[in-house]
Amino acid sequence: ATLYTDYAVDLTGFIGLKANGSADQDGEAADINEPLSIVAAGRSIACGVGLTDGQTYCWYVDADDLPATGIVEMDGFDADICWLDNQGHVGCIRNRPEAATSGFDPATQEFTQISTGDEHACALTDDGRALCWPQNGRAETSIPTLPAP
Repeated sequence: ATLYTDYAVDLTGFIGLKANGSADQDGEAADINEPLSIVAAGRSIACGVGLTDGQTYCWYVDADDLPATGIVEMDGFDADICWLDNQGHVGCIRNRPEAATSGFDPATQEFTQISTGDEHACALTDDGRALCWPQNGRAETSIPTLPAP
């Protein structure tokens, strides 16, 4: 059996990272030659961070809005990838949080985890709060708050 250190699921199936950073796509070598440290996928996009160079790599579509380096965590849904940079700040390709409507400033708020979903995304602060934001100004139905550890 093949063992994986990280994985993501896209429209066509499973993308897994082996211990050496090589990526498999549905059990076959993925169309990317760089060993990766993390991977994220949505319906029509898959991206990862280079294991040795820290560069951002995407396949299927161009992802010009992703920073070239400095991503430490990412998650994907549909055609969107959201990430945390090495300062804990959040960014997204399509589902960008806006300070005016989200109740926090994504350029200064620090997060420890991120997750994307249909038309929205959420991230955890270091004190355990979950902050969520909608895509394209759509109203959030709820903003969960987790207990502090």
